Amino acid sequence: MNKTITGRDIRNQLKADLIGKDSYRGVTLTYTWLANQFGHISLGFIPTFMLFLFLSRYYNDQTASFWAAVFISIAWFIFETFNFFGPLLLSKPLKKKLFFRALTGIHFSAGMGKRSL
Repeated sequence: MNKTITGRDIRNQLKADLIGKDSYRGVTLTYTWLANQFGHISLGFIPTFMLFLFLSRYYNDQTASFWAAVFISIAWFIFETFNFFGPLLLSKPLKKKLFFRALTGIHFSAGMGKRSL
């Protein structure tokens, strides 16, 4: 299966991604990916630029830009590390008995009674 991407394919994809309102149609995978990438660029660029503006009051531009980039990079690295490992390391093992109780426990709040295990 040797499929080449033609200019027509690119034009049709751009048309699907850029033309029309999202509320009237589903979004495409490339549109979603591109929106995600712009979000990540913004999450890196905007805080770095704001920190650069603050640091440039006290340091020259080269030093301020370097330390702004280093600090924001480290901050995002720490955040993503906790975001990835936090649920893995902090979660307690699931006990079958507790899981069964959560599924079968029926509580009546209308005054008819209460059953708890």
